[in-house]
Amino acid sequence: MKIKILTMLSLSLLMLVATVSVNGQSKEITGLRKVRMNAIGTMMDKGHVKGYYAYYMLEKADKKNTHYMLEVMDNNLKTTHSVDFVKPKNTYLLDGEFNGTHFCFAFLNQKLKMAEYEIYDSEGKATGSYQVKDLSAAEMQMYYIMAQSETGNQSLIYSALENGFLINRTEKNKGYKFILEQLDNTGKVNWAANSGIKDKSYEAGDVYSVNGEFAVASITIRPKMLSTKGFTTFINVYNVAKGDLIAKLDLKSNINYLAPSGASFSEKDNEIMIYGEYFGMKGGKPDMKDKKGFFVNIYDNEGNVKSENLSSWQGEIAKKVPTNQKGRMEGGRSIFIHKMVKTSDGNYYVVAEQYKKNVSGLGVASRALGGGGSLAKIDVFNMMIFSFDKDMKLTDVSILEKNKSAFQLPEGYGTVSTEKLGYIVKAYGGFDYTYTTMTNDDSNFNTIYLDYNRGKENKGSRFTVGAIGLSDGKVTESKIKLTTQPFSFTTLPAKPGYITIFEYFKKEKKVSLRLEKLDL
Repeated sequence: MKIKILTMLSLSLLMLVATVSVNGQSKEITGLRKVRMNAIGTMMDKGHVKGYYAYYMLEKADKKNTHYMLEVMDNNLKTTHSVDFVKPKNTYLLDGEFNGTHFCFAFLNQKLKMAEYEIYDSEGKATGSYQVKDLSAAEMQMYYIMAQSETGNQSLIYSALENGFLINRTEKNKGYKFILEQLDNTGKVNWAANSGIKDKSYEAGDVYSVNGEFAVASITIRPKMLSTKGFTTFINVYNVAKGDLIAKLDLKSNINYLAPSGASFSEKDNEIMIYGEYFGMKGGKPDMKDKKGFFVNIYDNEGNVKSENLSSWQGEIAKKVPTNQKGRMEGGRSIFIHKMVKTSDGNYYVVAEQYKKNVSGLGVASRALGGGGSLAKIDVFNMMIFSFDKDMKLTDVSILEKNKSAFQLPEGYGTVSTEKLGYIVKAYGGFDYTYTTMTNDDSNFNTIYLDYNRGKENKGSRFTVGAIGLSDGKVTESKIKLTTQPFSFTTLPAKPGYITIFEYFKKEKKVSLRLEKLDL
């Protein structure tokens, strides 16, 4: 479906949108109907921030259409240009991405049961589109849940730089199959890849990392939709330009089951680092109750193993920080691994966060009043940095304290095991971790996280942005306290020495962006 250009009637809506800039370092935009965090991003060029983009839903254009605005800014938040669009009111924005020269935005057309991917150049001129028609009921439900979330961070689109975009989707075909497709900047599909399994299966795919050459995707295969037994997970490494399968990494062994949570590239050393938790095996199948520790495997860019490393909760980690036999910390907290980086001195750092499943007072109250909702929530606690030397020997564990935050689980997830819930919380944007960047010389990293309680019972709590880095090889932190109380907020990478803070004020129908200097 092509975008409908603004009519004279909808032009009057522009009067509702006001942009105020102060010294080129801050901006406020009003007259917004809805903001989705997935459609706000950083425009990168060879590792440097060159600007930002934001796709906003404005007030209704008329009874049948919704008004959108794409705003493009430089790295000082000065608007370089903006483009206005009108789309049918039953069309929902899902995700957005920038590949260095072009934007790609994903929409759900609920009436036509269709997903639409629309591509524009850096000035907002349409250059192509791609449609996925006849979505199944399960796909429609998944996309609709994404569309209704204003804080979620599920991704459908990934930048492949000069090779356009990769899109991750699921297709109903003898169960549900994982599909990874590459779109060029005109919307043409150049290649499509799948798990290669032809029998009936239920597959979930997660794209961990993409650069101009390679894409690393995790694929979990289940015999039934929600099966917790008999499943397997493996990692595929694809050539981004041609779609060739470079390597298939089977992470299951007779002794341990490896459950990946992410992957990182070290382009300087041509390494792929895959990391996550590992569990025991029982009867030849993964035993998710036997939580043993976390793993870091390092491969070359052809999938050959360079090193395999296990850190045991009862062994190496327990010597640095107290844990029980199931890898739980103080108060029964679990750990979710977000990111792993390698610095120029050859050392490795793993960024993690503590969490725990608890009874939700909000859910209990809702059920008592005859409503729905989950009876469980996730409490999110401190950040953690695991430091390793060149030989992947654990040298230190740093715990960086922050306020507890609460994430209400979607209905139906209350019975899911704590070990699996970390992946659910990540998909719905429930963790406080936001991103990690490296300095130009790879000598240091900056991990940014949010420090506030999402629970309604703590509206008056202080909102803080935390930054973690290194000083003389030691982990240090800095915090920026917000003086406002936004509905939600996030941070984005910025020019050297800064971060960009993005605040969304739902009742006031406005957003605020500003640059803040880091003190690390």
